[in-house]
Amino acid sequence: MSEIEKIDESLAPILKDFNTFIEYLSINRVKLSSRENWLPPKVLYELNSKMTGYVTPNATQRTPQKYYTLLNFLYYLVIESKLFEKVKGKGGFYLEPTDRLELYRGLTSTEKYFFLLETFWRDIDWRVINLDRFSRECPIFSFELFLLDYFGEHISTKKHRKTYSNISYQMARVFLILHLYGLLDIKLKENAILFDKYYIPISEVSLTPLGNLLLPILREKRDIELWNIPYRRIELGEPHPIPGSPFRSRSRNKDSGTSYVEEPFFLPFTDIFKEELTKTLPRIEDTYKFIDGTYVFRVSLSNNKDIWRKIKIPADYTLADLASVILDAYNFDYEHLYSFFMDGRKWSPYEYTSPEAEEGPHSDTVQIGELELKEGQSFLFLYDYGAEWCFDVKLEKIEKNKIEKAKISERHGRSPQQYPEW
Repeated sequence: MSEIEKIDESLAPILKDFNTFIEYLSINRVKLSSRENWLPPKVLYELNSKMTGYVTPNATQRTPQKYYTLLNFLYYLVIESKLFEKVKGKGGFYLEPTDRLELYRGLTSTEKYFFLLETFWRDIDWRVINLDRFSRECPIFSFELFLLDYFGEHISTKKHRKTYSNISYQMARVFLILHLYGLLDIKLKENAILFDKYYIPISEVSLTPLGNLLLPILREKRDIELWNIPYRRIELGEPHPIPGSPFRSRSRNKDSGTSYVEEPFFLPFTDIFKEELTKTLPRIEDTYKFIDGTYVFRVSLSNNKDIWRKIKIPADYTLADLASVILDAYNFDYEHLYSFFMDGRKWSPYEYTSPEAEEGPHSDTVQIGELELKEGQSFLFLYDYGAEWCFDVKLEKIEKNKIEKAKISERHGRSPQQYPEW
């Protein structure tokens, strides 16, 4: 029987710092930065001094959000938990509380903990833990290796290492977050040579009593690769994954098979905490639907917006089909690989690649109507990884009347020479 009957601030520092964070945001209507919609540096500097679990050293009133490991994480935690939302106001966006905040305040400390753990485990893209939030390598890969190395194949035997010291620059930040959740103890290097002033010099980690209790259950019952939605969307190209469900092989046709019903995240832990854990906040599920019709895209050269093509394409065509039409529209051949970067940033991880590419997710696995694109939304099509031909793809409108096949409806400007003579 577990000696831990409830989880409070003494076991999990995240509870205290998260409370400080939300109370500050509730009292102060914070205007977000215009470029990234992040918290402004002066607010971060003030909040940093109020943190107890981890204070970013050497911060100044000009330090941007991505260098505050804890505050950056808390920012994404309040948004993905939907306790706060970005609201457009005078001169920009503001971070404002939702009705769910009062519901959160009414939970027990244990229920609050599992709500925050669920948000971290299920909803947050772990890339945001790193300095570069557009890092292509997801820390979940390294975390899975850590669990395997630490616990071995059979986690239920509870035979594992006492300490773990194979800590990379990237994983140090993940381990810090796990420490704030009370799952790991961390030991800092003495007289460490800092790679930069925001490096966290962790020399080794070990399980806390809470980590010894929860991590085996998380690994066995809540496999991070199955439960983390951004991981499944970005790495596997599943537009609408159900957390906990088996991975699905995707094709142009819709998947068939038995339906899977997601169970509450906290369910495996209720026998341990009993009255302290009977609920968390209800999920606000995103309502996914296939948006049918004819999609009208304006595709222009990124370095010359005066050269553009208008393309009309049915919703059930794939991104691979769209790539073919774009290449036809500009009289390019099909000899090279390509990628669609859905956030508009070249070489970001939010990518669909050529069907022939070694790594996916691939462009022939997702239909245009599945992407839930909004009118006015843009993304980047990059053709030929060597030459890097870049095209801005903007959705101008979705017509209700559906055409049978894709067509190029307008052309403006002469197509560039794909292989210029030097």
